[in-house]
Amino acid sequence: MSAPAGRRSDLVHARLRAQVLGGELRPGDPVPSERALAEELGVNRHAVREALKRLEQAGLVTITQGGATRVRDWQESAGLEVLLDLVTGADGPPPELARA
Repeated sequence: MSAPAGRRSDLVHARLRAQVLGGELRPGDPVPSERALAEELGVNRHAVREALKRLEQAGLVTITQGGATRVRDWQESAGLEVLLDLVTGADGPPPELARA
């Protein structure tokens, strides 16, 4: 990924968010380490850290100092921003939300 720093963070955020909301990363799962994500995505750790902080603010992950970052149950903890994006997004709501 060769994009400006803020843009790299946006790309990391979008990818992890899609993995959480799409069920690839399930509640309680550990998120790969900053180092592993940075290497996998070709970005620096700062971009990963920034993306993880945004995911935490949205209620999608829990960051524990010195421990693993874990996925939260977004259906219970996600903020309105996430829910609005799901309902109005181009892909529509995930099947779990559509059935609820």
